[in-house]
Amino acid sequence: MTAITNNYTIRSQQLVAGGGSYYRISHVSTSTKSTMTIGLFVPSRYASSVISTGADGNGVAESTSNKKDNVPALYFLSGLTCDDTNFAQKAGAQAFPAAEKEGIALILPDTSPRDNDMDGNSIPNVVDRYDLGIGASFYVNANQDPYSKNYQMYTYITEELPRFVEEQFGFGRDGLRSIVGHSMGGHGALMIALNNPSGWVSVSAFAPICNPTACKWGQEAFCTYLGTVDAGKVYDATELLLALGRPSKYDTILIDQGTNDEFLNPTNNQLLPENFCKAAESCNQSVTLNMRKGYDHSYFFIAAFIQDHLAFHGKRLRMKQAELLSEACAIPDDVAASTVGKPIVCKAMVARGPKQPLVLENVTVDPPKAGEVRVKVIANALCHTDVYTLDGHDPEGLFPCILGHEAGCVVESVGEGVLSVKPGDHVIPCYTPQCCQPSCIFCQSPKTNLCPQIRATQGIGVMPDGGVRFRGSDGKPIYHFMGCSTMCEYTVLAEISCAKISKELPLEKACLFGCGVSTGLGAVWNTCGVEPNSSVAVFGLGAVGLAVIQGAKMAGASRIIAVDINPDKFSKAVALGATDTVDSSELDKPVQTHIIEMTKWGVDYTFDCTGNVNVMRAALECAHRGWGTSCVIGVAASGHEISTRPFQLVTGRTWKGTAFGGFKSRRDVPILAQRCIDGTLPVDHFITHTFDGVGCTNDAIDALHGGGCLRAVCHHHDVFSIHSSSHASPHPSTDAVICYCCCCSSCSSLSHPEPENQQRRVRVRNHPAILVTIFLQIVSSRVLIVLGGQWPLPLLLAVIHIHHLLLSMKIRIIIIILDWPAANTHCRLLLIDPTAPVPSTSIFILLLTLPSSPASFFPTHDQHPQQQQQQQQHDHDYEPQHLIMSSCYCFDAPLILSISISISIPKGSSGASLLLLSCEY
Repeated sequence: MTAITNNYTIRSQQLVAGGGSYYRISHVSTSTKSTMTIGLFVPSRYASSVISTGADGNGVAESTSNKKDNVPALYFLSGLTCDDTNFAQKAGAQAFPAAEKEGIALILPDTSPRDNDMDGNSIPNVVDRYDLGIGASFYVNANQDPYSKNYQMYTYITEELPRFVEEQFGFGRDGLRSIVGHSMGGHGALMIALNNPSGWVSVSAFAPICNPTACKWGQEAFCTYLGTVDAGKVYDATELLLALGRPSKYDTILIDQGTNDEFLNPTNNQLLPENFCKAAESCNQSVTLNMRKGYDHSYFFIAAFIQDHLAFHGKRLRMKQAELLSEACAIPDDVAASTVGKPIVCKAMVARGPKQPLVLENVTVDPPKAGEVRVKVIANALCHTDVYTLDGHDPEGLFPCILGHEAGCVVESVGEGVLSVKPGDHVIPCYTPQCCQPSCIFCQSPKTNLCPQIRATQGIGVMPDGGVRFRGSDGKPIYHFMGCSTMCEYTVLAEISCAKISKELPLEKACLFGCGVSTGLGAVWNTCGVEPNSSVAVFGLGAVGLAVIQGAKMAGASRIIAVDINPDKFSKAVALGATDTVDSSELDKPVQTHIIEMTKWGVDYTFDCTGNVNVMRAALECAHRGWGTSCVIGVAASGHEISTRPFQLVTGRTWKGTAFGGFKSRRDVPILAQRCIDGTLPVDHFITHTFDGVGCTNDAIDALHGGGCLRAVCHHHDVFSIHSSSHASPHPSTDAVICYCCCCSSCSSLSHPEPENQQRRVRVRNHPAILVTIFLQIVSSRVLIVLGGQWPLPLLLAVIHIHHLLLSMKIRIIIIILDWPAANTHCRLLLIDPTAPVPSTSIFILLLTLPSSPASFFPTHDQHPQQQQQQQQHDHDYEPQHLIMSSCYCFDAPLILSISISISIPKGSSGASLLLLSCEY
């Protein structure tokens, strides 16, 4: 973590009933040339890791580069005479719980600069006026003295404050922010949103001054700050709509107005909502105007309806967040088209044997077959089941294999007959499938979720057809794990194991529903059906045990006893709903005896989340006499058996077990995900550690062994260099795609080696032909490959003449391939200007040197049979080499453009086969 200090000062901080924290923060503003103070409400899911107080009282924020969440933000602009505290004091009791539920940070700025500026001079004010001067900026940029120096509130609200909040706290990045205001602040919200549609997702207002150029308040303010009323039209929402002449980007603008508002009557109409509605009607802009009977202009009015406004903005911010997440996780169309039906070479953590560290390797992931889905793994959470298998305790554990089964993924391609998901969908792999076939008595029964459709093959580490989709660099098969194998950048799943979820949920949270959290919740809700006012005991306070506590609390259990041998875990258990804690290692009697003494007859429901058979027995024996139920969740080591005296069952106790919490995966997991989106099922508290890159999985395992880790989530790098290949896989006849990431040092070690001299130009030997042949191939619809001789000048001149034609063909890159420098296997682009802009009408010319026999570069379908047989030789006959381009020319602007070429050179031969890998600019 990088500490950022002295950029702001925390003036006060307090916890909010119902969750979250409220801060008052001061910072130096370059816009107003003064110290500005803002209020900031931070939902509990973000508060602990975002803001803290340094030893000097200054704020310390986590570096934004470490933030995984893009937190939605709602800006509230207050009205005349208010400062940053009015909203929090008068409407916070209603607003903060609603913001906590929606997961929205609230930004509460002051209404103007106040006190002294940075030069020690007093902020200009109008004495004896509440509608001008301090507290009455009207959110404009003043150009009249003496206000022009400090009253630059429009710039402050639209530029400086969002930048400050985003950089320091990560709130509202990528335009994930909305705006609302009251009275003068309602005017500010409306006109700022209409003037800056790309900066705000939605807009609403309480009793806004809708047409300030037509009312006394606005007219006097504009004359004072801007010189004339007409100058204020650019700050008038009604005038902006009239000038727009068409609907804005906002689906609707929400306005609440009280019918008893003292500034709405005919003799003192400062608000003029009717003018705004007429302007909106003239340009077909939707406005939702709620006339609230009996309400006035005060903050009581805001408090009554602020929850409606937060729900209004929350819905739209979630839609925007889903859009951003979808864009971030999406596989580009050109990349997807280049990988469909082809093997992908990517990174994976391979378990080569029990009790051995995972090994970072390049593996080949084959295309999906009928009924299968290939997915890009965005985030993978470590589960103790993975470690259990790696430690050699799983009787079904096969090696080598790729572990992992809690993941959030994006569908890359689908096999024949797959209808339930499509490329681009977000899915959670589920080790418990759901075939939904009418003939499947398990899927059709409400009593179980144990669909056996692919159980036989899943248990022996293969796909339903009996084969595998993973191969190591040596060409040998690698087994699957639990039908998931998500410790890999790409994996192949059975369609019936894919639970399609909403794109609104970040995949780093969604992955938790792939096993542990779902299992704990489902054990309570499905397997045992815990009723309100029940008593519960939970043994083991890992992620599953805490999920049981959370589920029991949500089910209405009145007493929840948390049992563990590590008291450090008790605070989180209590926060989730535990009423009692028991450290069983400190007892001088069996824990079941102690719990019976606590409760007289035992508890209604007990849950073992340890996998320890002795604890399973203890859990059963403290279940309530006559009706107690004990549920086994933890998986015991191979060969272990459970036992108890039959009398324990004779006296009315029931012993149950659960797999995946009884949830039918494809039906129920999307519901869990939606509840998380809606805020009724938070899971953020389970993520205690995060790591970047699949190569950091061993670090995540170490964290899991450390005792303080609930879930360690590895973000598998979601920006890949995609490389098309004709010889990338261990079988050279297969067209493949190579995927490299550069997210961590362990991954980077597998990337292309760097040349010794990074500014060395390729020395090109003379070639007898100026233009040998022209070969056209479209790669991602924008690359023209030309096979030429040493002198590219005629080709450059030709490109100049057909520049517009090439642009119309979407060709942006021309690669001119020259002859092969025998002495050099690595060449580097001579940097021209890495800071130059990239014009949208540019065509880039790249000079590449390759072997002198162009015909061998691009194998065709009518190759001689002997050539085809040579291409199908095993990979041990080939040595991969890498070449980086030698020169780059660009029409319109110079810049760096990186292209990577890989060739496979047969041992003892000077020939080569071209492998176009990637173009990035």
